[in-house]
Amino acid sequence: MLKFLSLLRSQKIPTLMTVVGFCILFSLGTWQIKRLTWKEALVKEISERAKLPSLNAQDMEKLTSSTLVFRVVELKGHFLHAYEMHLQSRLYQGQIGYHLVTPFETKSGSLLMIDRGWVPLHEHPAIERPLGEVSLKGLVRLPEKPSMFTPSNQYDQNHLYWISPSEIAEKKYLKNVLPIYLIQIGQNENGYYPKISNGSFSLRNLHLSYAITWYSLSIILLIIYGVYIFKKMRYTHRA
Repeated sequence: MLKFLSLLRSQKIPTLMTVVGFCILFSLGTWQIKRLTWKEALVKEISERAKLPSLNAQDMEKLTSSTLVFRVVELKGHFLHAYEMHLQSRLYQGQIGYHLVTPFETKSGSLLMIDRGWVPLHEHPAIERPLGEVSLKGLVRLPEKPSMFTPSNQYDQNHLYWISPSEIAEKKYLKNVLPIYLIQIGQNENGYYPKISNGSFSLRNLHLSYAITWYSLSIILLIIYGVYIFKKMRYTHRA
């Protein structure tokens, strides 16, 4: 036992590096477990809100953005197709394309950004742009927060990489823009683009696999350290 403790004292740097590395890896695993709990609660909340009765324009005015998110709303108004933008790098059944984002003026005069659905990139599809008053159903979303790797929106080309109603209002000189946007849901009845969302919504939930990875790495680190110390002990014993 004394020889073992003496060996550990002689291996201060490897021991310290192992302790620090283990603490970091184990903490990352624990953090992912907390994220998993949060994500599961969020998925449950989304599912429950999507099942609630649809809201109308009057209902929307009574609720805050946080209570509106993931609720289904039904609105009447008209699209401002002259201001439509393309939300880049969107996949549909493995094919690259973009989402058509168009301002929608409600009967009360408020403007909402509508993600109308997916359009293929390398084709020249027939795109439906309804004129006059229309009725639509959509799922409320809050503005997206870009990561540090997300490109800036290119408003001179009408290219979006994330949806920010306030930024769109500023760059496109639009007024009365609400701080939320809608993902239009429904069915394509005439075969035209964009491909409207069917209303199903899922969140990537890889936190459990990440947690297992970090915990596994922390255990592997201890095993490597144990093998290293064992070999040192054998070498010292032979000497």
